[in-house]
Amino acid sequence: MAYTVTGQESTKPEIMASYRTGTRRYMSLSISDVKVRVFGETAILSARTSGTRVEEGSTPVPNTVRYFRVFTRRDGAWRAVMQMVTPLPASSGTR
Repeated sequence: MAYTVTGQESTKPEIMASYRTGTRRYMSLSISDVKVRVFGETAILSARTSGTRVEEGSTPVPNTVRYFRVFTRRDGAWRAVMQMVTPLPASSGTR
């Protein structure tokens, strides 16, 4: 399950389909301030990204966000199980 920057709830198949069809893509993307905390078989990753994403296949939108992903270890492999994204002001600095 993923909660997008617009607050929309999406499933992994929906998100992957949007990348395959080109309705969701990134023109540029910079990832910074990555932090990971591991709690046994669960890990929480937080990071900041900035760049430009394309929505609905043609509209460029500034993309400056903080996101969180939750992973769990199943059968020896880490699997993403949830993501949440929140927008940041474009001028937001990295701490």
